[in-house]
Amino acid sequence: KMEYIIFIFCHFFVFKMHCFLIFYFIQPLVSTFLYFSSLLFCLIYFNCVIFLIFLIAFISLFPQTQKMLSSVRNNLNNRWCQGKCLIRYKKKCDVKKLH
Repeated sequence: KMEYIIFIFCHFFVFKMHCFLIFYFIQPLVSTFLYFSSLLFCLIYFNCVIFLIFLIAFISLFPQTQKMLSSVRNNLNNRWCQGKCLIRYKKKCDVKKLH
């Protein structure tokens, strides 16, 4: 799972570069209000990125989560197929034959 660590490190580095550019080059040219709004933007951006990274890592790291997602998907597919059968043939069908 080394790729996740590298991924997180890269995003952290990109975030740091954004903040560095905003704070050191733009700040002398603009007002304090813009400075603080850019700081807020950086914090929100960083939080969203970290949340997404951990969400992706959580889903792909745990096999139970993958099993749960696939069972939910199969259940939805089966219900959709049963609904189609009821409309077309006015009776329930064997879902395994439909797939």
